[in-house]
Amino acid sequence: MAPIISRLSSLGGGGTGGFSFGKRKVPISGVTVFTATGGSTVTSGLYTYHIFTTSGSNTFSVTSGSKSIDYLVVGSGGAGANQDGGNGGGGGGGGTVTYVSNFNTNPGSYSITIGSGQGNVGSTQAPSSSAFGTTAPGGFSSAGTVGSPGASSGNGNPGGSGSGIPGCGGGRAGGGGGGAGSAGSSATPGSPYNAGAGGSGLAVPAFPGPVFSPIMPAPWVSAVGPTGLFGGGGGGADERNPGPSALGGPGGGGRGGDYDEGGTPGLTNTGGGGGGYGGAGCVISRPGGDGATGVVIVRYLT
Repeated sequence: MAPIISRLSSLGGGGTGGFSFGKRKVPISGVTVFTATGGSTVTSGLYTYHIFTTSGSNTFSVTSGSKSIDYLVVGSGGAGANQDGGNGGGGGGGGTVTYVSNFNTNPGSYSITIGSGQGNVGSTQAPSSSAFGTTAPGGFSSAGTVGSPGASSGNGNPGGSGSGIPGCGGGRAGGGGGGAGSAGSSATPGSPYNAGAGGSGLAVPAFPGPVFSPIMPAPWVSAVGPTGLFGGGGGGADERNPGPSALGGPGGGGRGGDYDEGGTPGLTNTGGGGGGYGGAGCVISRPGGDGATGVVIVRYLT
């Protein structure tokens, strides 16, 4: 038997652009290559990723071809409680984490908005992030009161309860802020008034931190980790000196403050909540940690 290529040739004269079967020519169709721009890009394994980290308006542009993409939208985090006449501030809530797969794109521009991290202005909600028609609300900020509770996450996971007694001195502790993946922990209800930890962020394994190590800071890569954690709640604070302030939730939540110490901000571009302020008697005007900015990430098969 002749080789297959010879058999095809014998069916009709081939020429450029296709094979001829008798008098009917069947063209070989060209394939349009998919190209897109926007954000910072990295290719790893089978996928190309675009990550958008700048607060405000951004654009993902498809310049040729059509392709199905997966994307992640993370709202910004809420702030931890300020001193504001109380001690033992609660942690801020983590931003909402939303993952969408198999979204079809065509040539054109797609608007993307990254929510900015929020400073504490009371029990208000941090800015949302959005992309491709999907909006991820921001987390809530914790109000500055004695032994204040942690704030809720953008998707409704509650913060933990605070504890303590009113007045100057004594012991007070804040509750942890709710994370996108779980509720914040409560402070212990009696002495020694240990603060509550922030709730965990939500894992999105399609976007693991190590993939982005060439283009993102090491602390971000570590916080997001191999499971893709985003939207951790801020840790509650402890007024005692020394006192065990609480950790922020995995996925970018900021640590709560210790005695006379401001809370740690949520980690930039994770949507993590900020940690609460620790307090020092009746000292005023001490800040809770700011909530983190949100992020949007796109991936598609290369």
